Amino acid sequence: MRLAFDKPTIIIKDDKTSYSFDTSPIEHLEYPRDLRFTKIVEFKKALSEKIKATLKKSEKDPSYTTFLGHFGTFTVAKLDTKEVSKEDFIIEELKDLKKSVQRQEMINSERIHMSSPSMYGKYPPDRTFMEMRRAIKKVIGNEFPECSSSDINKPEFKEIIFHRIMDNERVRKFFAGPEEMQSVFQDAYANVAA
Repeated sequence: MRLAFDKPTIIIKDDKTSYSFDTSPIEHLEYPRDLRFTKIVEFKKALSEKIKATLKKSEKDPSYTTFLGHFGTFTVAKLDTKEVSKEDFIIEELKDLKKSVQRQEMINSERIHMSSPSMYGKYPPDRTFMEMRRAIKKVIGNEFPECSSSDINKPEFKEIIFHRIMDNERVRKFFAGPEEMQSVFQDAYANVAA
């Protein structure tokens, strides 16, 4: 970070670690990895002198650079600070919270339309009609594959089909209640029997 903001910097590393590719052009102070006392004393002295010299140079020379200046002219990034009142801060946070809640409501709304209909009520009429028609054809095809068109139009046969469909939990999920189911059944059955 200090290098990115062109601040005075001293890099140290142990004598076994290799140089980092991006900071290798900068002088590094090395200390012994084994931390032998006499060598550490020498290292501490060299580090102290380097810190003092770097600080002195950066204070005296406004154009002093440890890293970036060697690669060209750059405008150093600055972090702008803005003072905000407590009230303004709270209002901004509440706005962000409101946006977040609205996004979540939108996501939940999309999930509702893709979820099990039994939990969320009635589907559009064309969808319920299509599901009922499919269910009627399936019951007739599976349970009464050889019935004639005259049999299909008999009221007792129609009643049996309706009760089979009423027992089908998957189909019931598409309807808000038995009244709607019966109404759609009448229309769909007439369409299938025609």
